[in-house]
Amino acid sequence: MKNTVYKLEQKNPQTLGFNDDLLIVSSKDHTSFDKLQDAVVKSGLLETVKTYELKSITKISCVEGEDDITIYYIDKGKEKEMSYTFDNINAVRWVADGIAEHQQLKKEETHESPNGPLMWNAAKIILAAVVAYMAIVAAAEQVDGVEREFSGRRSGMMRLAYSALGYMGPYITSAIAAVIVGYFVYAAYARYNKPALVTVYTR
Repeated sequence: MKNTVYKLEQKNPQTLGFNDDLLIVSSKDHTSFDKLQDAVVKSGLLETVKTYELKSITKISCVEGEDDITIYYIDKGKEKEMSYTFDNINAVRWVADGIAEHQQLKKEETHESPNGPLMWNAAKIILAAVVAYMAIVAAAEQVDGVEREFSGRRSGMMRLAYSALGYMGPYITSAIAAVIVGYFVYAAYARYNKPALVTVYTR
């Protein structure tokens, strides 16, 4: 939907919107499209505003169940791309459909290859398993009376997390770790057996 401000999950930019001519993104958290549009002319020193002509957009891509969008556009004769992550997953479809309808882009839907997400999900499972193992070891060594010293900027946070693991103990920590790793395994299995729908809009 045009003339609407959309909140982005990333820190910069923070808001996005489009009108009949421009896609506008700003580093400031604007509360209305009018304010976002005004920032194109009079943005402050602490605000970065970028605009892209809608007619320069060549392709938009989004994946079912994900909260980010990739927009391809022409800049000085070369095709470039930009990706944004929304704080509302429905906004992905609203923005994609809105720009596509306004620019009369053609819509094509296909299912992704199951092997692509599988590699990424496998990496997340491995990372979760490594973190889980480290947490269990940290909980177990405190039962054995081992004490660790922490230093650096995040030493207070690390000391707190370490104490929390010791308080829970290795059995509760193992149970929580098993649930977390199990969730990642289930998500990978579900995504592999039911590939997400990929929607691409092109001229």
